[in-house]
Parts: sequence; C-alpha cells; structure tokens
Amino acid sequence: MMLALSQSAVSAALTDLEGQLGVQLFDRVGKRLVVNEHGRLLYPRALALLEQAVEIEQLFREDNGA
Repeated sequence: MMLALSQSAVSAALTDLEGQLGVQLFDRVGKRLVVNEHGRLLYPRALALLEQAVEIEQLFREDNGA
C-alpha cells in the first residue's frame, strides 16, 4: 500500500501514536523498523476500526442518497 505522506510525517505520526499508547510498536534495528509484539497486537484491532469507519461512512452516504 502506498501512502501520500512523507517519511518524516509517517515517523512523526508513529512516534505520536506510540506516545499516546505508552508502548513501542516497532523495534528499531539500525534504520529499519521491525514490528514487535505490541504492534502485532494492535494491527488486527486497527484494521477492525478502519473497517467500521468505512461501514459508518457508507451507511450515512446511503442514508443521504449519495
């Protein structure tokens, strides 16, 4: 998947999310990021939230006749 974001924007968002959660989601190995256990726990839950957001958007789009 390609994001229309700069590397620095993604890094800042990731750092912010880790700060909010109080855990690291990735282990930094040199310049690489490797998903750790916290990241693996978050991933399916984050996907479920995104799917729910899409469903809600579609619900209201259909409700408005769009």
